[in-house]
Amino acid sequence: MKKIALISTYCDTPEKIHILVENAKTLKSLGVDVMVNSPLLLESSVTNHFDFYFQTKENPLLQWPERANTFWWKQINQYNKEVILHRDVDDYGWAAVYQIQKLSEIALTYDYDIFYHITYDIIISDKLTQDILNNKINTTFHAINPNDPLDQWNVSPLFIIFNKENLIKFVNNINKDEYIKINGFAEDYIEIILKDIPMTESDFPIKDLITVYNGCDPNLFNYSQSKNYNIFFSHWLNKFSFILYDIKEGNLKILLNDQEVFNIEDLVPQRFDSDGLDINSFKVIFNNEIIEYSNIINNIPRNVINYI
Repeated sequence: MKKIALISTYCDTPEKIHILVENAKTLKSLGVDVMVNSPLLLESSVTNHFDFYFQTKENPLLQWPERANTFWWKQINQYNKEVILHRDVDDYGWAAVYQIQKLSEIALTYDYDIFYHITYDIIISDKLTQDILNNKINTTFHAINPNDPLDQWNVSPLFIIFNKENLIKFVNNINKDEYIKINGFAEDYIEIILKDIPMTESDFPIKDLITVYNGCDPNLFNYSQSKNYNIFFSHWLNKFSFILYDIKEGNLKILLNDQEVFNIEDLVPQRFDSDGLDINSFKVIFNNEIIEYSNIINNIPRNVINYI
């Protein structure tokens, strides 16, 4: 049986690259060829471990209003009123699905019998190794949220096994317009597609080494580049707002387009009508520290501050 691993990647650190190489070595030792797709340039010392390497400029993250992931955080301010911070994060799920689609289309032009769709940082456990050695096909695996054992994805793109017939059915049903419509993440979309394809569910979960859950990121609602204060920005419907919290003792000033903004109070949002207002500069000055935030503000597709 000719077997190939189709590895999706976004390896932007030495740690991630090391994990990718080690997994490629492991798969090769199990008699599996390796095909890698990357939107980032990988050095030849890395790609020499692969049988196929495709570098692409494509990494199609989706932004509001097309699609975004939304998170909320509620605080109680010093006036005992609720402040709700609403943060939109680019949807990178389609980028993951798109890599899976492109890898599949390329791999199907070659003469392979078994196809392993793999995320670069999968932990290739003894049980997964046995499935590979036993030539198991058409199998999905569930993954458990390490931050919440009760939360799991029934189908994880970390590792899926296909034969050629089922991979053709799978890739032919990937559609961006349909992905945008779903209420959920890439895992949910892949599960929807696979419902009409005969697959077996594995009886054990899989895990990865580097897991990012935006909802658990302590800095998700803090754009500050200083340790002296936290700051959150909203930019929506021609309104620009910011809110400061957890401010240390010191002299803090804010300059908006080089004009000082006064009356900065902890957890009280300052609002401006940005219709016609170009935010050329937004400086936060804390004692002798000066940090410019205009580039961050101008690249926010949609955030909202609700002050109740």
